[in-house]
Amino acid sequence: MARSITQADIGLLRQVSQELHLRAELLNESGKVLDSLEGIIINDNFSANGSSAQRRSYSCDALLTGPGLIPGRDGKLWMDKKLRIFYGIRSLQTDEIHWYLIGTFLYVSMEYQYSQSQRTVSLTCADLMARYDGTLNGQIESLGSS
Repeated sequence: MARSITQADIGLLRQVSQELHLRAELLNESGKVLDSLEGIIINDNFSANGSSAQRRSYSCDALLTGPGLIPGRDGKLWMDKKLRIFYGIRSLQTDEIHWYLIGTFLYVSMEYQYSQSQRTVSLTCADLMARYDGTLNGQIESLGSS
């Protein structure tokens, strides 16, 4: 489903100052949202490569701002889960965050740091093809010819 660009969206992009936010929703196999985390993006990278088996990848460092899933041994983040990533831009006029879908990914690695003053997360995600090309230990063998 394509998103229609509105004047409000254009106004957000024209703001003098932009506060970028991240929302990562943890999904099960059927696409149901299990939990989510939100934070302010410190830095990030989205890449798309048409000649690679994995067309898209995403990585970011974010300062977590609210409750949500806590990565860890007893956490919900496991290799069989998907992450739906959104960018958020805070409106200076209304103080609301407007969310834009970036895509659905598999998480490859995550680092989580906690102190009394802040919680930060570093997240690396790969295209859904990561399940099949060996990145996450899955691999589709070539049928070949004999």
